[in-house]
Amino acid sequence: MATSSFRDAERKLRDLYSSYEEKLRGLEKRLSELEEKARKREVSFGELVGELRSLRFEARSLLGEYKLESKRLLKELSAGLAGEEVEELEDLSEDLLEDLEDGVEELLERIEEARRLARPRGVRREIRIEIPEIRLPDIGRIVEESLSAAWRSSPSAVVSSTRILQADLKVIDALVEAGVFRSRNEGIAYFVHRGIECSREWLEKIRAKVEEIRRLQEEIQKELEGFRKEEGSQEGSSRFKVKVE
Repeated sequence: MATSSFRDAERKLRDLYSSYEEKLRGLEKRLSELEEKARKREVSFGELVGELRSLRFEARSLLGEYKLESKRLLKELSAGLAGEEVEELEDLSEDLLEDLEDGVEELLERIEEARRLARPRGVRREIRIEIPEIRLPDIGRIVEESLSAAWRSSPSAVVSSTRILQADLKVIDALVEAGVFRSRNEGIAYFVHRGIECSREWLEKIRAKVEEIRRLQEEIQKELEGFRKEEGSQEGSSRFKVKVE
């Protein structure tokens, strides 16, 4: 028999799914409205392509965000449950994720079909798109190096004009006076590192977000390259240039 804790956890998982399913319905509604405008010739080809790309990006972002949020929530809810209940909750989470993935995939297929049908034929045109390259630091590697056992032996850097609260400075001065630290600098360096250690879970979330942005950027670049090849093979010799800076 399911416990009240399990039923509550199950409800929270379903509520999270429902909120993202509602967002997906909103994207589907926008696509239907866009398709209707296209049929009535109330939107130009350029505007249509821009809106379709925006919808495609939002749909993939929605799925990526749900994966992160459901994983976080599952971890949080599993803490107070028995082993069998945790397994059942994990199965539910996987089923809900598959349902949302199916919904997003169907939307992406509709978007692709709308783009294909709306593309003008036999028109010679040149489109130039410049995509700024997003340079993202490897946060995961940087944090791991900072939290490694050898952090004390790593090179130090001088940071000047750092402002800290007067009350915090009094604490550091008291520890220096008591012989815990040799100087203010050593005390400040210690507490900065401890702050990073205590924020590891938060930093992991940031790393996951950065990786998701990196993945989406790579997918967009691949899609644009595929679109260029597709356009180049059509009648009319359309030219499509992609420049990444």
